[in-house]
Amino acid sequence: MIRCQSSSPCSRRRAARTSTSGRPATTRSQASSTRLQWPGSAATTATPISVRPCRSSWPTSATATSSLRSAATIGRTYERFALSERESGGSNRSNTVVPVYTIHQCVRLCLVSEYAMLLLPSVNRVYADAAVDLAVAELEAFGASVLNGRLRDVAAAPIGGVSYVTFRADGLDARAVAYLSNASAMYALFAVEGELLRPVPLTPLCHFDDDLVTIQKYQGKTNEQFTRLLLNVTLLAAACAPRMLDGPLRVLDPMCGRGTTLNTALIYGYDVAGLDIDGKDFEAYGAFIQTYLKRKKIKHKAVSAPVRRERRTIGRRLQITVAGTRSFELVCADTTRVGEFFRPETFDAVVADAPYGVQHGSRTPARGLARGPLELLREAVPGWARLLRPGGGLGIAWNTYVASRDDAAAVLRAAGLEVVDSGPYRRLRHRVDQAIIRDILVARRPHDLPRSP
Repeated sequence: MIRCQSSSPCSRRRAARTSTSGRPATTRSQASSTRLQWPGSAATTATPISVRPCRSSWPTSATATSSLRSAATIGRTYERFALSERESGGSNRSNTVVPVYTIHQCVRLCLVSEYAMLLLPSVNRVYADAAVDLAVAELEAFGASVLNGRLRDVAAAPIGGVSYVTFRADGLDARAVAYLSNASAMYALFAVEGELLRPVPLTPLCHFDDDLVTIQKYQGKTNEQFTRLLLNVTLLAAACAPRMLDGPLRVLDPMCGRGTTLNTALIYGYDVAGLDIDGKDFEAYGAFIQTYLKRKKIKHKAVSAPVRRERRTIGRRLQITVAGTRSFELVCADTTRVGEFFRPETFDAVVADAPYGVQHGSRTPARGLARGPLELLREAVPGWARLLRPGGGLGIAWNTYVASRDDAAAVLRAAGLEVVDSGPYRRLRHRVDQAIIRDILVARRPHDLPRSP
């Protein structure tokens, strides 16, 4: 819960008799000394603004600030900055630190309407060339989903020769800032005040250190920033989007490889499950995640065993319970048989980085190894869709050189999904190298999709 700096009991008693300017207390200052209840704390008292110690250059006179800091304005500020959902007592689900704002900072955040986002530096030069346009599209997706259309005029704008993405908003409360803190390209956020930039404290989800996604180095690894972008836009299109910050969602990567997507979801504090047909990747990723947890001294329990059906082995499964709360599950099997390992309607999001048809191949039971992923998607997507909860999101990244956007969208629609194909979701296409133009396609499971028998 956000705390605002309050004055001493003595100063509150003095406020009943006089204001800081020496005149008798006005009706407004008396009204502002009434007891206000925060949503998360019944014992919090709102102290009159006229007696609060002021550490800024703003005038302390009640008359001089009446147009900015009336009792009604302060009351709205308290309500906007109550985050009891994020900071419940005794919860060990989040390591995120919610900033403590003074009353002046609260008012200024609510009044500021222009912001500038400094982009995260990228070690991949080609991805960096597309990062600005992707960041604009991602911010628009945040604005249209969890921020209820409060972001306007999102655009790239150089400031002092450095690339920024600027936008306007009718004041960002702490929860809105917390959502934006998880944007894939977010490095720093500033409130624009005239010619000055004032830093806004960020509060990203960080249940694990960032090295969980950066330690592994191998050929064909997907860019970590892009992986977060893919996960974000999928969640933002799903019914679970408002709960991104609040609870452990469940995410499946049905072609997980060595787990970049799963690791990103673990940092968010989600329950994760992955499946891949490559036995070497299964062994490598299983060994990595267990070694990581041991070196970080994170309490966990791991169980690995073959999965048998009708007296024959159909795959291998690694299950890890982290700190008694988070669930991690990894399966080595064909993704077209995903329904044999997970129950229907148990995932909030399915996120897949499909084979690009260049260094990776796609396998189907009927045709074996295939260079293009379209045949694989036709056989696998119906099973993925059945695992989604109603309103759940499915996001796929793929190489448009081996399958067109229209063809991929047709596969998702044939599985009964609703393709999100407008606004920022049409502007996620970008170049990876001369053989790969990557795009993202996102769809939702409708609530009336027939259940599997």
